[in-house]
Amino acid sequence: MGQQQEFAARLARINRGGLNTNNTLFVGLDQSYLMHKAPKSLTRKVQPQARGDGFAPLTLIFALLLGIVSQGGARWIRYQITGGADSGLSPDMDMAVNFGIGMAVAMVLMFAFRLKSFDQSIATATGVAAMVCLFHNLVHWYPDEMALAFSPKWVNQQLAVTEPNSAEFRGIFYNI
Repeated sequence: MGQQQEFAARLARINRGGLNTNNTLFVGLDQSYLMHKAPKSLTRKVQPQARGDGFAPLTLIFALLLGIVSQGGARWIRYQITGGADSGLSPDMDMAVNFGIGMAVAMVLMFAFRLKSFDQSIATATGVAAMVCLFHNLVHWYPDEMALAFSPKWVNQQLAVTEPNSAEFRGIFYNI
């Protein structure tokens, strides 16, 4: 068997794979050439999704509720930081601060609940924005419960300066 035939047999054995083949063909003293194997299967394996599309509407509803709860938590956090004192901010800035704190709380909760899609983020932001405008209605509807979470003084102040069954946008109340 000549050198060319021996070399061709060795290449064929390496291409076949199996015992004692490592896909590296050494050429010369310090050089090597890596042999690439053809893929065993040309079909792609598809991993099943953890959540199918059937749960998408439920996750959007959950994201919206998460935004609503986040804004409630943000208002409570702001109350704890300021002690319920009037911030003295303009209505526009007050809305922006409430929205910013609400979104910060919402992002933490979204991370905790692994809500990652753009649609879920929009639903959460919608919940936060809605509650920025509608939160004072909870004070009118549930004054005793809100007095437990905040204080009776703060609840009485909110009842005096806000209108029930309305949406507050930039300091103006719109009946709903």
